[in-house]
Amino acid sequence: MKVARYLLWVYALVFLAFPVLPLFLKIFRFSQEVFDRSFLLALRNSFLLSSGAAFFSAVLGLALALIVGRTRMPGRGIVPLLLGLPLFFPPYQFALGWSGLLPSGFMAALFSLPGAVFVLTGCFYPVVFWMVLISLYYISPEEEEVAMLFAPPTKVLKSITLPRTLPSLIAGALLVFLLSFAEPGVPAYFGVNVLPLQVLTQFSAFYNLRAALMASFPMVILGVAVFWAQAGFWREKMGWRERSSLYPGLVFKGGLGGKLFLGVVFTVFFLLPSFSLLKEGISALPSALRWGARSMGFSLLYSSLAAMLVVGWAMASVFLLGKRQLEIFSYLSLFAFLIPPTALAVGVIDLWRRIPLPVYGTALMLIFALVGRYSFIGLKIMENSAKRLDPSPVEAAYLCGASPSRAFFRITLPSIRKWVFISFALVFVFSVNELGLSTMLYPPGGEPLIVRLYTLSVNSPLKVSSALSLLNSFLIIIVLLVFLTGDKK
Repeated sequence: MKVARYLLWVYALVFLAFPVLPLFLKIFRFSQEVFDRSFLLALRNSFLLSSGAAFFSAVLGLALALIVGRTRMPGRGIVPLLLGLPLFFPPYQFALGWSGLLPSGFMAALFSLPGAVFVLTGCFYPVVFWMVLISLYYISPEEEEVAMLFAPPTKVLKSITLPRTLPSLIAGALLVFLLSFAEPGVPAYFGVNVLPLQVLTQFSAFYNLRAALMASFPMVILGVAVFWAQAGFWREKMGWRERSSLYPGLVFKGGLGGKLFLGVVFTVFFLLPSFSLLKEGISALPSALRWGARSMGFSLLYSSLAAMLVVGWAMASVFLLGKRQLEIFSYLSLFAFLIPPTALAVGVIDLWRRIPLPVYGTALMLIFALVGRYSFIGLKIMENSAKRLDPSPVEAAYLCGASPSRAFFRITLPSIRKWVFISFALVFVFSVNELGLSTMLYPPGGEPLIVRLYTLSVNSPLKVSSALSLLNSFLIIIVLLVFLTGDKK
């Protein structure tokens, strides 16, 4: 047990602390030469882009969550998954989809800052939607029902329901702001100069690690600010519980307008760009297979290894560590998750170029960075799964003489198998779609599919780029179907 706990601390230090904390310390040594006119323009565009995406995502996510969570709508089990589908695919491919969908007269409006805001809103609104929907299930239905004895439903909604969802709404909007601030693909495709592109340019074009580190300064500060503002919320409030069927709480009838709104959102932000990719890319799939089969294999390898490391560490941490140590790990993983990926990549590069181990310049750097970025997802899912477990079967096994390891593999692991599959699938999908880390850390000759798509879309016809997007989508869909249904086998 002691050896296992030491290994867990090694994991936390190598993947979470060492790439991030030195980055935070060194980044204050910035120089004025980086803050030129191009940098200030990129900083302004980043804030405008992120603010617009966060605002519209908050409005859209709140409206969708209220319709799904507070109306008598059929299919409430599948609707949240359908509305959340844009989050499982890279934003870059939705930008490609819209570029093939709109006529040439609208291209000037699309290839602009408002166009980037529109696409990123369609990609990230599920974050706010799911967080507000979860908060609606945390509201005591008895409290709403008592209030409805003295006030109409609309006043109960304004006075009780909406104030209870405000922390989740703010946390979701801040996370969308951070994700949009760190997104390099959509702004690059639409020709919008933002900070992540400054980092990529300084590192990839000029091989200037110091300048890339300095350009990461605002992103790191933003990540730290969001961490301090919302760390407690993410640690304690993000869970799921079912509402009592005996006390349904505040529920509106709902009507054709709500269903039509859900249909329009799903069609505009997912079906239309997906249809455009399918229409443009289906004929070029043979060419895309020649161009992207090798890269697809690299994506599968990198993402699978990262997901296995994350899930294994998360399970071991939850079931082996005490509450205080687990809280430290949770805060470290949350901090690494909130650091924008291009800034995290700079920290990983700066770390491993100083350590005399055969890691720098290899695929291990990318895998380690993916592990560090997405450890929080695996740890949070495992924490929630542990809270759902009934301890009595394990206690009975101990009374019968079972060892802790035998009780875990025979009782605990089968009970949390569903959450293990979900954790693996989510970490895998987000790793496959990770453009910021992959662009800066992939080894020579080992580019993953998302990097292949990003680089080829600049000089290749739209058909080839769309076909590569379809390959990426097929890979994601297959993994989601296999692992999200794995507990039923």
